[in-house]
Amino acid sequence: MNTTDLEQQAIQIDAQFQRDMAALQQRADLSPQGKHENLATLDAKRRQQVEELQKTGRARLEAEKAKNAGALLKARTDEIELQRQTLGDVVLAGIYARQLAVKTGAELVREYQSAVPGWEQMLVGALALTLLDERVLSTPTPSIGDSMAQQELERLTTPEVLQTAEAQNAHYNTLEQIVGQLDLQAYRQSMADKFRLDPAHVHPPFASYTHQE
Repeated sequence: MNTTDLEQQAIQIDAQFQRDMAALQQRADLSPQGKHENLATLDAKRRQQVEELQKTGRARLEAEKAKNAGALLKARTDEIELQRQTLGDVVLAGIYARQLAVKTGAELVREYQSAVPGWEQMLVGALALTLLDERVLSTPTPSIGDSMAQQELERLTTPEVLQTAEAQNAHYNTLEQIVGQLDLQAYRQSMADKFRLDPAHVHPPFASYTHQE
């Protein structure tokens, strides 16, 4: 990305502002307040010009980054395929496992997010989740970092369709509980026995319930 033209425009904008500011200071027809107001106008004009220039620069930069991202992804994908063909999936997976074993929970999440979509990302996700599961289950008080990373990786590695189906299944469990509570007499007696209450003081458990005198 060539920025020479942007740099030259920035120099021109600044030089013009300096000239205008010097000329303003020489004006004897303006009071100090008038000069201050005119200076504010000149600076606002300068800022607008700089903003437009930076907008152009950022647009170019984003285009260049997108172009390079595509080239980088292809190069990384090709390199992984070469490693798989040369070393074999089993050996390569073992190397990944050893590399990931020394990472923190947060680093494991970043490794997954930066992995090449496809074989590498699926492998990193599976290995990282296995490591985190072992860490969390092997200690009575797992670190907050590992627990949070485990939850985040489970979310990232679970397909959206599966997440939706699991959420719906959890909703069915709630509905099943509601169906079981439709016998309000039995529900009241059960709660009364459990908490030593008068059944008459136990309200229905439904969200739609409104107290009626």
